[in-house]
Amino acid sequence: MTWRWTVSIAALAGVALASLVLASSGPKADEQAAIKLPGAGAEDGQAANTNESKDASPQDDSGATQAEPAAGAGDEKAAAPADATAGATDGKEQEKPDTSAEKNKSEEAAPAAPEEKAASKEEGEKAESKEGDKTEQTSVDSEAAAEKVKSGEIPVPADPVALAAFHALEKNCSRCHQAGPTLKRAKPAKNFGNILHLDELARDPNFILPGNPDGSHLFIQIAKKEMPYDCYQEFDCKDEPTEQEVTAIYNWIKSLGEVALAACAGRKVIDEEAIVTAIAADLDQQQEHRRKGMRYITLSNFYNHCVEETDMVRYRQGVVKLLNSLSGNSDVVKLHTIDPEKTIIAFNLDDLGWTAEDWNRIIGTYPYAMKPDATVYDTVASLTGTPLPWIRGDWFGFTASRPPLYYDLLKLPANFAELQKAENVDVLTDIEKFLVKRAGFQKAGVSKHNRLIERHAIPTGYFWTSYDFKGDKPEQSLFIHPLGPGGTDGFKHDGGETIFSLPNGFQADYLNTAKGDRLDKGPTEIVLDDSQLDRAVTDGISCFGCHNQGIRQATDDIRQHVLNDRTFSKEVREQVEALYPKPEDFKAQLDEDATRFRNAMIRAGLDPELDSQKVGVETINFLSKAYEKSIDLKIAAAEYGLAAEAFAKGLADAGGEAGQIKRRLEQGVLPREIL
Repeated sequence: MTWRWTVSIAALAGVALASLVLASSGPKADEQAAIKLPGAGAEDGQAANTNESKDASPQDDSGATQAEPAAGAGDEKAAAPADATAGATDGKEQEKPDTSAEKNKSEEAAPAAPEEKAASKEEGEKAESKEGDKTEQTSVDSEAAAEKVKSGEIPVPADPVALAAFHALEKNCSRCHQAGPTLKRAKPAKNFGNILHLDELARDPNFILPGNPDGSHLFIQIAKKEMPYDCYQEFDCKDEPTEQEVTAIYNWIKSLGEVALAACAGRKVIDEEAIVTAIAADLDQQQEHRRKGMRYITLSNFYNHCVEETDMVRYRQGVVKLLNSLSGNSDVVKLHTIDPEKTIIAFNLDDLGWTAEDWNRIIGTYPYAMKPDATVYDTVASLTGTPLPWIRGDWFGFTASRPPLYYDLLKLPANFAELQKAENVDVLTDIEKFLVKRAGFQKAGVSKHNRLIERHAIPTGYFWTSYDFKGDKPEQSLFIHPLGPGGTDGFKHDGGETIFSLPNGFQADYLNTAKGDRLDKGPTEIVLDDSQLDRAVTDGISCFGCHNQGIRQATDDIRQHVLNDRTFSKEVREQVEALYPKPEDFKAQLDEDATRFRNAMIRAGLDPELDSQKVGVETINFLSKAYEKSIDLKIAAAEYGLAAEAFAKGLADAGGEAGQIKRRLEQGVLPREIL
C-alpha cells in the first residue's frame, strides 16, 4: 500500500494547527500493541461492545446513559434514530480514562487530605453529570431535528424582505427545487430540493454569499436568465420571473450580511487531537479482542462549521446506511457515536466482514491524513494496528459510494456471469423454467427507452435485473419482442442494472454491458441520472438515490398488450402470461421486497422516512453532495479545526499561492480540490 501524508495549506501557512503531518516513522500494522491505554480505568471484563444483539431496539448502541427503546420500533413507521456517547456497559457507569501525560510523581507520592479527596470526587461527579446532561440534550435535539426533517414543513419567514424573496422563489423555482407538494417532477432537480428553506439556503455558499448577491450563484443564474430552466431552456413555463421578483431575491441576499450565517459563538472546535483522545477513551472500553478492528468515521468538520442538527441527523444516517450497504455480514451495524456532540461514529471491521486490507485500501487514497499532537496517538495506532483508524465521513460518503472502492469493498466480480455464481442464481435457467417475475414499460425513471425488469429469488432475498436499450428499433422493442433475451424472436438489449439483497437485508448494485462486462457508469445514450454532475448513472451512488427506500414500484405494460393482440402466436401469449404476473401479484412482490429493505434499515436503527421522497434527497447522496460542493473561507477553516480569522491570517502570512487562495476564498467559493 502506498501511504499518502498530505500537508494542509493551513500548515504551510504557518498556522498553529493542533495536528502535524504524519511522519514516515509512524507505527506499522505489525508493531506490538500496547497492553493498556495511559490512565485507563476500565477492566477488560467490563468493556463495551460496539454492537448489541440483532434483537436490540433500533437506537445508537453507545451511551453514557442507555437510550430508552423506541416505542413500536418494529412497527412499519420507524422511530427517529437516537444515540448517545460511549461510556457505559450494561447500565454500569465506566470511569473516564485519563489520557493526559503521566502525573507528577511527587503528587502521586503524597496522600491527599480527606477534604481534597472529597472535593475531587465532587468535582468529578459534577463533570460527569454535566457531560451526561450534554449527551442527553444532544439526543433530544437529534430526535427533534429528525422529526422536523420528516415533517417536510416549510417555514414561512416573517421578515418582509425575506418574505418577498420567498414568494418569488416559490412561484419560479419550487416546482423543480423544493421537495414536497410543490414539486412537479419525480425528484428535485440536481438533488437540490430545499430552495424555500431560506435559512438553510443562506448558509450554503454554493448558492448564497450573504450580503453579495452579485457573487451568489443562485442570483447570477436568475439574472442571466439561465434559471428557471423550464422557462429559458425548455420554453415550457407559464410565466417568467418578473423584474420585481428578481429584485426581491437581490434585496434579500443583500440584507443577509452576516446575520444568516450560523452562529458558532461558544462552540468548542473538535480538532484532530480531540478526535484521537475520544477514540482512545472508546478503545479503553472495548474488549481486548475487539480493539484491533475498531474504526471511526468523523463528522466533526460539519460540527465545526455549525451545520444545523437537521442536517447532522441525515449525515449520520448516510454514514451508517453506507456501511451496511457495503457489508458482507448478516447482522446489521447500528449507529454508535462516542462523543457528546455525536460527531464520531464507531464500528468494527469484523462486523462488516472487512479485513485490514480493505481498510488499507480505503486509507490508501485518503487525502486528509494527519498525525495529531496528542500523547495517546501512538497507543491508538498500536492498538488498532493502523496509523489511521479514523476518516472523514463526507469523503467516505463520496468515495466509497462509487467505483472502484464500491466494487472493491463489496468484492463484486468483473462480469455478470461471475456475479450470478456468487449469488447462487442462473438467470437463463430461471427464465426457461418460468421462475422469474417480469414487467416491461415504455417510460422508466433513468432509462431513455423501454425497459424490462426481472426478479429472481436468491438465498439472501431478491435479485432484480434489468434489460436496457439504446434505441427503439424493432429488435429493441419489448412490445414487439416480449420474450428474450436473444433467440430468433427475442429482444436484443444493450446493457443492464442489477439490484440484489445483501445478507443483512440492505442491497447492492451492479451495472453491466449486454455481454456481461462490469461497468462503472451506464452509457448516457441508454440511461441518465440528472442528479450527477456528468448526468451518468454511476454504480452505487445513483442507485442509492433512485432506490432511496429499496425496490421501487413499477407497472407492467407488456402482459395485457400481448394477451390482447392476437397477432402474437398462442405459444408467445402463453409464455408472456407465465413470465409477466398479474398487476396485483406483481405489486405484492414489489411491496414485499421494499418491506424487506425497510425492515433492514429499522434493525440498523435508521429511519426510512429520512430517505423518503418528501424529504427530497436520499441520505447517502446528501452526505456525498456535501463533499462535492465548493467551499468558502469559513468552511475551509472549520475543516482544519480553526477560526476563519486565524486561517486567513495564516494564509496571508504565508504569502504567494496561499495568499492568492485567501483572497479568492474571501471573494467567493473554490472547488475543494484547491485545498
